[in-house]
Amino acid sequence: MRDPFEDPSGEDPANLDFCDEHETVFWKGMSCEKCLEEEHRTDARSGMTWWNGLTERERAEWMARAGNTGVAADAWAEFKRAADQPTGDK
Repeated sequence: MRDPFEDPSGEDPANLDFCDEHETVFWKGMSCEKCLEEEHRTDARSGMTWWNGLTERERAEWMARAGNTGVAADAWAEFKRAADQPTGDK
């Protein structure tokens, strides 16, 4: 009888990891697909909340900083990138 946890491709189980939350198997060094989807949805909601809380002037500023793409998600990405940059304050 075949082991139900054996990878049908014959891969070594030592190369696999398990997500307890979603009960899924994935390659070590990678991330659980369902966890990534949840992170993406959470980030998208955070971006919408951020964008909706900006004034028109702030929206224009962040859109310009993002290259005037017309895509709020690009402005959100630029905001997060800028927030990750060191300020030089000591």
